[in-house]
Amino acid sequence: MPGKQIKKRVIKKQDRVGLRITLLVLWFVGGLYVGIAGWAKIQENQLKQQALEAQLEVDCSDPISHFEYKGVSYCTAEDAAIQAYVDNVGNLQLGWIFYLSDPIPLLLTAFAFGAVGSIVRLFRVVIGMQKLASFYTLFISPALGGMTALMLLGISYLAPFIFSNSNINLSPTVIPFLALFAGAFSEHIQRWFQIRLDKLFGMPKEKADVI
Repeated sequence: MPGKQIKKRVIKKQDRVGLRITLLVLWFVGGLYVGIAGWAKIQENQLKQQALEAQLEVDCSDPISHFEYKGVSYCTAEDAAIQAYVDNVGNLQLGWIFYLSDPIPLLLTAFAFGAVGSIVRLFRVVIGMQKLASFYTLFISPALGGMTALMLLGISYLAPFIFSNSNINLSPTVIPFLALFAGAFSEHIQRWFQIRLDKLFGMPKEKADVI
């Protein structure tokens, strides 16, 4: 009887480990899939901007200057390149992202890569401690990384507007790496902001208490 009980405990422990590994892999693969899809949409927006600039330099009413792609005529080479790009992304089963309106793809990209960055940090912890994190940590940490990436993305857009009254457009290449950084160091980033907020709002409160 004791041997059977020990065997059941071992099997139950293995099942829990298997569930945690499955959750870890799902977060990682799902984050990469959604993040790459969102990045593809952001890249398409950049191509559209380039196409609009190219159209200003040509006469789109002149069919001689048109470009063809799969039997369809386009005003500029950039317009044809957009359609070719959309087709290539669709072949990767990522075409659904083009049906989402902005800024949803941008937010999905930041959250997804933030979650992936958090998973990378968990991998580093597992390698260092030779121990798999708890189910609660594996469930919450990627979401926290994604939310931190969204927060950092919002600040990167908001700060220039507040301090210089100007808007910025982040490069599509920068956004995934910014989100990965935010996810990998989400705890440090949130702690840094918490300290700054305590200093910012703590001093007036202390003065008010003295008064």
